[in-house]
Amino acid sequence: MRTLIGCVVLLFSMLAAGAKLTEGFTLWTSEAARALEVQRNPRTLPSIYLIDASGKPFNLHEITEQGRKVVLLDFFFTRCQTVCNILGQRFQQLQTEIQARGLRERVSLLSISFDQGHDTPQELAAYAMRMQADSSIWHIATSASVLDRATALEAFQVMVIPDPLLLFQHNAAIHVLDTKARLARIVDYDDPRSPLDIAQDLTLKTATSGIER
Repeated sequence: MRTLIGCVVLLFSMLAAGAKLTEGFTLWTSEAARALEVQRNPRTLPSIYLIDASGKPFNLHEITEQGRKVVLLDFFFTRCQTVCNILGQRFQQLQTEIQARGLRERVSLLSISFDQGHDTPQELAAYAMRMQADSSIWHIATSASVLDRATALEAFQVMVIPDPLLLFQHNAAIHVLDTKARLARIVDYDDPRSPLDIAQDLTLKTATSGIER
């Protein structure tokens, strides 16, 4: 009986903690709706200026290389010890898969840090080295300004909540930008399917539409 009561108490404690850390579970429950909305209506993205690990500024739209590349994008911060680690490992796998499939000229990876106060180009470069990121495939950057950070988070509907223990709580996913620099898909970071399959479908559709024109 005591064991049962203890389990019930633990369950309610976990639910209460989850609700607190996710603002009443909105970080979880909104994800499916967000992904479905984007799939039905790909979203045109605004100009967002970024700074890469070498300190070079660039526009988010530039990475699609004038309509030739699909971009798989995530948001993270280098000090994260939870979901960002999983996303980083996922992107390492995707980098290897891009190389193996010969998709270097058709698909790019982009990780954007929202921790501007800490993640300087030097910190991003150290992170890139730890992750063995190939800069010709995997771009690691931060927003060029506070305004660009706000614009990016709003455009992708990424929720970032300060947390005294973990620094930040945030929703995590892989965002797929099509060759028109639109947000076309949102894929769960732990989805067993490869986002590269979606990327290849999008590049094929672009090629087909180009032939039809």
